[in-house]
Amino acid sequence: MSRSLPLFRRTARARRASTPAPGARASRAARLRVVVLAAVAAATVLAGWSPRAQAQSGGTSGTSSLSGSDVFLGVQKVKNVNLNDLDRAIFLNRASCECKRTAWIKAVLNVSATAKATQVPSTNRVTMYLGNNCDDLRYTTSCNKLASVPFSDFRLNGLLIQTDVSVIAQNYGAVTTSGSGGTSGSGGTDASGSGGATGSGGATGSGGATGSGGTAGSGGDSGSGGSTVEVPPDAETTALCGSLSDGFTQTLWLFVGTNEGKNDTLSTSMPLAMDVKPPPAPANVKVAAANEALIVSWDAVDKTITSDLQGYQVFCTRTDQYQVFGDGTFNTSIDTCGDIITDGAPEPLKNVNTHFICSDFLSVSETSHRIKILQNGIMYGVGVAAVDKQGNASPMDPIYMTPVETLDFYRQYRHGDPEGTATGGACAVAGRPSRGGVAAGAAATSLAAIAVALVRRRRRRSGGAGTSRGPRS
Repeated sequence: MSRSLPLFRRTARARRASTPAPGARASRAARLRVVVLAAVAAATVLAGWSPRAQAQSGGTSGTSSLSGSDVFLGVQKVKNVNLNDLDRAIFLNRASCECKRTAWIKAVLNVSATAKATQVPSTNRVTMYLGNNCDDLRYTTSCNKLASVPFSDFRLNGLLIQTDVSVIAQNYGAVTTSGSGGTSGSGGTDASGSGGATGSGGATGSGGATGSGGTAGSGGDSGSGGSTVEVPPDAETTALCGSLSDGFTQTLWLFVGTNEGKNDTLSTSMPLAMDVKPPPAPANVKVAAANEALIVSWDAVDKTITSDLQGYQVFCTRTDQYQVFGDGTFNTSIDTCGDIITDGAPEPLKNVNTHFICSDFLSVSETSHRIKILQNGIMYGVGVAAVDKQGNASPMDPIYMTPVETLDFYRQYRHGDPEGTATGGACAVAGRPSRGGVAAGAAATSLAAIAVALVRRRRRRSGGAGTSRGPRS
């Protein structure tokens, strides 16, 4: 029977048996290092890691492609002073278009896009356009090209283009028109031949159908379909200034691409709304005659429909051609080109000639005004214009009226028929007195004066006697 070893000796012996020799430990460590390095290499290959790839994929110094938010687009009335949305809407009005006021258009990279810009080739082109659908390469050449510079220049300096509002107000690029209908097909030669159907218009207008029976009738010609017409930049269109009765929105485009007009790197745009439509004219305008004045009244324009209504302005002319009040007499919010014609101006009220203003600017709550300091017996033309917040004023059709002298009671009495004879004004209503009447009146006045004097004398005597008496002894 074998003797069993103590527990602690058996444990020590097991540890010695499981511990490898020094040479075996080194061999195992070397194999482990090879496995780790192989795993790292495989991960690197799979991830495609490199210092350049890490920079392009992001991280603290990474970049991505340019976007519209990386570019600032703006309009300036004064060079280097960008207009906010409200001021831009006021500036792009009918008067600015008709006056061809200078405007600057600015485009610049935002500071936050500096890192992204370094990834764009410096030879790329930056092109600025005005027009419709300019981002469609089929119509880009029909848009109004304002500028084209290398990206390297744009990155450093941006773009600042001088133009005028009448250029912004024109149609460029693509304009869609409606198609025309096809012509009717001709009928067959005998009674049974039916005519061709009328060709329909639209995008691809189809011709009339071929007539059946007898000798075949010929089909109608194909209608021309709706098409996209290119408007060259130098063409005058009906969309200019005053013809823009329903308003107009231009589009400003900025492209960055490998070539001029290409937008394969960046395409961004900004709408430029032009408010050139004046508010509706006030209705029911009436003019009443007064002494050296005219009283004008009108119905208020509905603000629920015309939300940008700012107020009213009264105009007047002397015999339809002469200025009544000097320039600067009244204030106004109407924006015009500054008409140079005063006396003899053609249709000054219909053309909203501000030399013929006859009131201060009136609020939207006012519906009447008295034009003072006029001349009786002279005919005046009067009109009322509604004015919006962009300074656009409604045209007016003049109403003619003549101030007349207004007679008070005394003037009517003295100059009426029959003519009154009293000379003492409104209080002297009796007829002209006779000589006898004058004498009687004078005598009565003298007697009254004597009576008053006697009464006063008697009172004085009575009072004096009372004060001189002393008490009896």
